[in-house]
Amino acid sequence: MPKKKDSRNALYKKSWNSLLTSISQEKKNEKVNKVTVLESYLIDSEFSDENIQKCAKALTNETIEKYSINKIFSSVEKFDYVLEIGFLPGVTDNVATTAKEMLTDLLSLPNNTNLKIYTSKIFAISGKLTKRDTDKIANSLHNPLIESALIVN
Repeated sequence: MPKKKDSRNALYKKSWNSLLTSISQEKKNEKVNKVTVLESYLIDSEFSDENIQKCAKALTNETIEKYSINKIFSSVEKFDYVLEIGFLPGVTDNVATTAKEMLTDLLSLPNNTNLKIYTSKIFAISGKLTKRDTDKIANSLHNPLIESALIVN
């Protein structure tokens, strides 16, 4: 259980409401009600359940995060849209590279292991949003030259 509230959620909410609100609209008409940010690690390897748990614990900042395995939205309340931002194939994912090094050491794997890790940020968003609004939010978050944005309603 997180010990502190993750401040990123409120910051994204404020930023996106500002992005989606024209100067003439009042604050009470905010379109984004709630944002939950999830850090996603896709680990492409065959590990025992015990090693998967070790990996999840090692990749989690227990002060503000909790992990779930194969249940990505188990801790997320109701949402209207999900937005995932991740690197395109062939683009270096520095967080994934670091995670691979860490897990290789943690599990005493050989350096030439076939372990593959991919990271992304997932945003569960609730509010009175249109597809156009979520496209605006996605465009504010990613660089289409190196990242993809997937929006699911």
